[in-house]
Amino acid sequence: MPKTIAVTGATGFIGAAVVRRLSALGSIRTIANARKRPPEGASQVTWIESSLGNLRTDHWENAGASRLDALLHLAAFIPKRASDHGRVEDVLESNVAGLNALLKSLPQPPRRFVFCSTIDVYSEKAFQAPLNEGSPVGPSGLYGASKLFGETLVGCYANAAGAEYVVLRLGHVYGPGEDRYAKLIPETIRRVLGGQPPTLYGEGLDRRDFLYVEDAAEAIIRAASVPLNGTSLVNVACGTSVTVREIMRAINRELGHDESWFTKAAGSTARSVVVDPSLMRRLLGEWSTVPLDEGLRREIAWFQARP
Repeated sequence: MPKTIAVTGATGFIGAAVVRRLSALGSIRTIANARKRPPEGASQVTWIESSLGNLRTDHWENAGASRLDALLHLAAFIPKRASDHGRVEDVLESNVAGLNALLKSLPQPPRRFVFCSTIDVYSEKAFQAPLNEGSPVGPSGLYGASKLFGETLVGCYANAAGAEYVVLRLGHVYGPGEDRYAKLIPETIRRVLGGQPPTLYGEGLDRRDFLYVEDAAEAIIRAASVPLNGTSLVNVACGTSVTVREIMRAINRELGHDESWFTKAAGSTARSVVVDPSLMRRLLGEWSTVPLDEGLRREIAWFQARP
């Protein structure tokens, strides 16, 4: 395992989970970057408080991180609701200009760069079959396009610098801390806790592949140190898909409602997502992932504990 690891986007949904896991490893020196450090955090973490665009070389040098064993890049503008998809300036500032500023700020290239991307880089046609790393790309939205550009930029940077790099295309990640997102699981939990039935669009047979946030963090951390053997692209997902209807039934069941307590609305145009995780398992190894029912219980409990 590398000795010094930096994490950008360290207070985000997944980034915070990565920092928590790293800080629990006594042999790792963690450098965490975010606009503002959290009020509470592990004392052994060194914080760089800056936006990506304002990062300078002296930020890293003052943190004692002139040379990083690994840089885990999670900072990005990610749409949290449908209205966010058209926020062109935010996407460009964080995902394009911000990434370029990060690369320019580094005193030396990291020994390994782990770039967290998204399955949104794939084309609509790709989702007609189980996704693998050879599925055709062709993002339909600005966010996916910005991440695909980022993959290319990081690859060019690493190749020119003689550094290792790997792109992780993350699937649907869920768990405690995703309350800022208007996504299926948190929206369903919010409605049921508020005494309202969730809304089922169409028959709810669209499939989703959900990976618990701590397992996503585990995959990202493993990618910092495992032998890559020439691999530069990996899809990160659970590999087990369930329907939207099954998710709603599970949340209703956990909160003591009839499984079929939902209202129906016009049919969904959302695509199904089925991911082949075989390369991820070969490269990163196997571990006991959190089962979906257990992950949902943890997220529901987290929502219930909030003021």
